[in-house]
Amino acid sequence: SYGVAGNVFIDSGRHYWEVVISGSTWYAIGLAYKSAPKHEW
Repeated sequence: SYGVAGNVFIDSGRHYWEVVISGSTWYAIGLAYKSAPKHEW
């Protein structure tokens, strides 16, 4: 079975998110600037 944990950090108008799936080596880290459309990421 797998578990998913996500964190969103907001710093100076930037959004940073990290997704980690336990039980797997897969992970994703992304950074979006304030000027980026919210629904694109």
